[in-house]
Amino acid sequence: MLSILLTTLQLITLPSCAFASSPWLVRASDKTLLQNISGCQSSVLNPHLGGDIFKLQCHDPFSLSGLSPVANVYFEEESSWGIFTPLNLNFIGTSDPLVGDQWALEQINIESFWDNQSRGSSQTRVAIIDTGVDYEHEDLHTQIAVNTNEIPGNNIDDDNNGYIDDVFGWNAYENTGNAMDFHHHGTHIAGIIAAKPNNDIGVAGMNWNISLIPIRFIGSNGGGSTEAAIRAFDYAVARGAQIINASWGGRSDSALLKETIARCRDKGILLIAAAGNEAVDNDLIPTYPAGFELDNIVSVAAVDLHGDLSTFSNWGKKTVHIAAPGESILSTITGKKYGYSSGTSMATPHIAGAAALIWSQNPSWSYKEVRDALLQNCTPTPELKDAVQCGGLFQFRY
Repeated sequence: MLSILLTTLQLITLPSCAFASSPWLVRASDKTLLQNISGCQSSVLNPHLGGDIFKLQCHDPFSLSGLSPVANVYFEEESSWGIFTPLNLNFIGTSDPLVGDQWALEQINIESFWDNQSRGSSQTRVAIIDTGVDYEHEDLHTQIAVNTNEIPGNNIDDDNNGYIDDVFGWNAYENTGNAMDFHHHGTHIAGIIAAKPNNDIGVAGMNWNISLIPIRFIGSNGGGSTEAAIRAFDYAVARGAQIINASWGGRSDSALLKETIARCRDKGILLIAAAGNEAVDNDLIPTYPAGFELDNIVSVAAVDLHGDLSTFSNWGKKTVHIAAPGESILSTITGKKYGYSSGTSMATPHIAGAAALIWSQNPSWSYKEVRDALLQNCTPTPELKDAVQCGGLFQFRY
């Protein structure tokens, strides 16, 4: 069984006074302000998204009185976990031997879209910001956006994009080119979006053709920092992502993370984010990044095989936009294996996968048009009327 990961990110506003040695995240319009602080070293986190957010590491107490604007400090917290049991149902669609257990594909009516619209395009780029992705998995390796301008393992930034050895993605947590999944979570998400259909192997993802960008921002302790998240979003921009899947979140607001996602919006990127697994109303207690009030975000709740809101899923008539399958979902996991998992983490890639299919059919569309199309493919149900903004669950209507 696969554990479900939901990281927590916390914001604390830093007042202008002396502090002991600690790393801080600072927004600064003038880099020289940071360079002139004695005993401190700064590094930019977002070179492709403005270059004004820095990590500030100081070895001696210092004063922020000379910095403008006000800095922001973030602390990493431990993640919350859940373990769910598998469920087996019958579905027939492709030659993949385990597809009979993928009830979610039938619920979202994907065969109708495959037959009448699109099966995906390698020109569509989806970044998975998570625990990494097993890019060597037999059902995924052909779906990875390989950076052919980079020579693997030579410790040189061959393509001069600011990242060394980023052949198969980027590790924003450790700032290395090793985006291999150390857990299972990111690989499970990747399989829902893009496990190669009709290849007589394993399961079928939603896109027959796609370009996945693996990005790891979770540490081995199960936590992801705001610093790593900002690096991850910045890398997604550098690699030309159109869609970002964020199956993680937390209860604490973050001004810098919101700004980063807003800048992704300005680059035309759509963010699909998990509503969370605490069974609470997000209208009253928001989960972020799903709860940021930005028009490039789609917040996703989870439903079971009957289309009912999952008992663990958060909801929100105003702030959660749509529901998708999220219980006992079979997908790829690390080590060329397959496993079941449950959570809004699993519902989210069903919407990300749908967005990729819609965009592949309409490559000239903007993120707004793709987002509108997602919400127009909402089937209202009495059970979800007051749970999500569209009043129902995602189903292709084509």
